[in-house]
Amino acid sequence: MFSRCDASKADQHAAAAAHLVAAPRAAELPVMAFINNAGGSLTSALMLTMLAWGVRWLRAELNRKRREEESGKQASRRTVGRFFGRLSPVALRMLVETGPYPHHIFTLRPPGSNDALPAELRGALRVSEARVATVLGSEAAWREAFQGVPFPKPHFMLVFVGDTEAEELRAAAAAASCGFQRSLVLAGGLQVLVAGGAQPQADLRFINRDALAVLAGMCADAGVVHAPPATLIDVRRSDERALYGSIKGAAHIPVDQLPSALCLGPDQFLRQYRFAKPGPEDLVVFSCRTNTRAGWAAQLAQDAGLQRCLVLRQGVYGWRLDPAVKPYRGYRLQDAPPDAEPFQLEAVNAEAGRQELAQLGIPVL
Repeated sequence: MFSRCDASKADQHAAAAAHLVAAPRAAELPVMAFINNAGGSLTSALMLTMLAWGVRWLRAELNRKRREEESGKQASRRTVGRFFGRLSPVALRMLVETGPYPHHIFTLRPPGSNDALPAELRGALRVSEARVATVLGSEAAWREAFQGVPFPKPHFMLVFVGDTEAEELRAAAAAASCGFQRSLVLAGGLQVLVAGGAQPQADLRFINRDALAVLAGMCADAGVVHAPPATLIDVRRSDERALYGSIKGAAHIPVDQLPSALCLGPDQFLRQYRFAKPGPEDLVVFSCRTNTRAGWAAQLAQDAGLQRCLVLRQGVYGWRLDPAVKPYRGYRLQDAPPDAEPFQLEAVNAEAGRQELAQLGIPVL
């Protein structure tokens, strides 16, 4: 039996227990209210964070594009390739019609354009300036863009024709970044070609082997004791000269290097090619295996201001005046070199050479 005192104590204990049980329940409302308020704060914070991130990303993109534009401008001035040069409309037409060197011509008008192109650019590959590095940097991208057209070899010459020369220069810089060092652009851009209409054929002058032999001093025993100085430039590849010989006294500039060589100053030209750069009034004769590359070289030289350019008509194939200079069939750089062809050594016709030189306005004594 419990006493009244015990009952009183039991009631006190029960009340305390009830208070302990009820206390957490009473605290639930403020806690739930705090969580709801916190949920609203987190959403706002997340939105502000995303907005700040978006602003930073946009700024980064704008800065990246600005850097790319500046880099492109600098590249167009400084990294257009080791053997970079400019072509006149006439030289471009000769390149298209005679094919003196392996090349691709690109028009920077975007693919799908319906604009008519001049005759010089029929068959040119269309690529926008922005995609030049993409198509030249990947054979897969090239095949996708130009189905059926072989990917260019590193030694190929790439010619860019755009609306402006600045656009062409940026494309040439992109090509150089992909390892193509032989870039050419059309001087003045496409507008010059369009404004000029049909370009006239090059007015080239040829010289036959007997006249060149007289100029080279090979006819002293025939009474020719003096001839005006002349520079003979062989524009064949180095492998051709090494395998089949070259005309005695000929200097050497491969035709793919000639556009850039003609832009060099006299001192730099001398250091690079080991002979003095010809001046506007100097007599210069160009030779190759036949006369295709030499003819284009003479046009390039005339465009650069050399006024007295001649082309060896027979080339080294028809020289036949020196046993060390052998005739051979033409071949590509990647092909196996052919055997030299047998030939009979022939004598110089000094009188015919003198008469031809007189007709060319080149007197000899």
